[in-house]
Amino acid sequence: MTREEWNLLVDWVYSGHSPYMNGDGVFDDDGWPLDFINTLRSWDAQQEYFDSLSDEDQESIREQAKKDAAEVPESDGFFLPKDFVESLDIPF
Repeated sequence: MTREEWNLLVDWVYSGHSPYMNGDGVFDDDGWPLDFINTLRSWDAQQEYFDSLSDEDQESIREQAKKDAAEVPESDGFFLPKDFVESLDIPF
């Protein structure tokens, strides 16, 4: 663990968080939350990879992210198809 990682972890724990959790909702392949340090390292690795790309590739990724974000529907909750809801045996 680097000194920077240690300092960030200390700040995280002193602010009332568990070192075994992360604030970004990142989960490991096994479905458990990724701990703070491994989440930090994951974000750093992704940023390092992105920074290594050409300006054109970076812009392409930014544009794709904008398109992907625009396709997320606005919603106050889950969307369940009407025929599915009607098929449920709900007493209310």
